[in-house]
Amino acid sequence: MSLDLFAFSVGWRLINGLLTQAHNFTPSMLGIIYAFQTGTMALGQIVLGRRVDAYGYRKYLTFSQIISSILLAAMIINPTYLVAIISNILMGIGAALWGPAEQAWVAKNVDPTERAKSIGGYSTFRGLVALPGPFLGGLIYDKYGYQAPLIVNLILAIIDTFLLWFLIKDNAREEAGLSDTDRF
Repeated sequence: MSLDLFAFSVGWRLINGLLTQAHNFTPSMLGIIYAFQTGTMALGQIVLGRRVDAYGYRKYLTFSQIISSILLAAMIINPTYLVAIISNILMGIGAALWGPAEQAWVAKNVDPTERAKSIGGYSTFRGLVALPGPFLGGLIYDKYGYQAPLIVNLILAIIDTFLLWFLIKDNAREEAGLSDTDRF
């Protein structure tokens, strides 16, 4: 989980500045792009969040990283306004998959009597690991240009996809012995 936040701090969290500096995106263009992301995430969480228990947080976390890798590749290859809108719609879907799954993973793996403490420690650790990410991303941009921080982000997101799939134990209901009809 910390690798995820670090990776996206190196690249994606700098995307506003990268697009503005390298491709002359305006504040109104960025506002429209992020309206699509926020709307997609909000609506997606309503639909997708309900399914985490049925399909498992490992699948949701991994699929979120796959979607994020696709959108990063799109923004590396063709950073146009239309691609940025589509990428942010994908990021909204990825966030809608990630958020509920991450929260379910934390809730499942900590003592309920110390949940708030555990979430605080988890968030602090992730934040500290990711802290140098934007600085490094800025240095990488200054030295190598627009694509470089996004390429680093993409490589780390791909690595994280495999880590999520192989290291996270799933919570899917079928592992608890429930049938497919019990999921609905």
